[in-house]
Amino acid sequence: MSQWLQHLVAGAKYGSVSDATIQGYLRSASQIETVWQQLDEKVADLLLSGMAPWVAHASMGYALAYVRACRLDVIFVQEILKASALNKEAGAGKIARLTYNQALALCEHIEPYLEESLKASANPHVVHRLPLDFGPHITDQQGVSSAHVQGCMLAVEAAKSWTEGVLAQYELAMNAAQIPLPQAVTDHIKKMHNDIELGNFHLRTGIDLIGQLSQGQTTEMLAIKAEGMLWEAMESFYQTIQLVAMPGAFGIAARKQTAIPAYEEVYLPHEREHEQMSQARKPLPPSPPTPPPRTPEQHALDLLGDITAASQNQEAGQKPSPGNVLEGIVSETETPPKKTEHAVEETMDLLSDIMGKQEEKHE
Repeated sequence: MSQWLQHLVAGAKYGSVSDATIQGYLRSASQIETVWQQLDEKVADLLLSGMAPWVAHASMGYALAYVRACRLDVIFVQEILKASALNKEAGAGKIARLTYNQALALCEHIEPYLEESLKASANPHVVHRLPLDFGPHITDQQGVSSAHVQGCMLAVEAAKSWTEGVLAQYELAMNAAQIPLPQAVTDHIKKMHNDIELGNFHLRTGIDLIGQLSQGQTTEMLAIKAEGMLWEAMESFYQTIQLVAMPGAFGIAARKQTAIPAYEEVYLPHEREHEQMSQARKPLPPSPPTPPPRTPEQHALDLLGDITAASQNQEAGQKPSPGNVLEGIVSETETPPKKTEHAVEETMDLLSDIMGKQEEKHE
């Protein structure tokens, strides 16, 4: 097949675009080494001041996490571009559209991550939400080229080697301390090794699925599956290298979120809890004292006052009966019964009857 026909077939199946934009982004990543060197100098100054090595590294932990994540993004882009450049089907200066889209998505993180690294180094008291997610992962339902899969494999292998080297340097610095390591630091290093081992498992699985990819003996289905396994391996290395300088990880590994600000100001949640508990512990206002029980004599005197007031408000010409008087007191009707000349005498008789019944009930 002629070279022109190869370019035509590759462009129709996968599409190809210029890599000039990606190369421009990679040139802007030249500041990574400068930022990293500044962070190493700050850690060295903290060590010279007598600070414990795990504390000194953790003080610059957020800044180191951002610059290391940025470095892995650049490594991944460089490797997939290198593999695409070896692909003769795409043409000189051309890369597959899937490779271009994936590289562009990762290059968008270069400038923001470097900026956050500088902010974190200047203000270590700001809490950032880590680890950052690797990606976004760009896929194509129409298939994936063999050059793209090979580039992903080379990128993951480079990320694995680089992550293991950073962890080895951290262990060397910890072992150089003249005081015993805290248990939290020892457990953290062990966890980092376990995460790297998980990434190695996904890497080996992806390579086994690829098989003889360079000889064209792998189906597109296996190529898509292999690319997914390589991506999972890359995620393991990507998260591990961010948390290398963070013994105990401050519980942030379980706080992975998406669509959130890159950092947030430090706040102390226990202060809010203390305030809520203080409010809950405030004494309740004293309840009014309970009046003592009333005796039958007091009840009768109160009743006499009510009956007398009702009798004085009666209208002339109508004689109330005891039942009407009591009904007017209990129901508090708006129209009182009419007054008669013998109302007071009957009221006294009624009071005597009521007091007699109250004494019998009391006995």
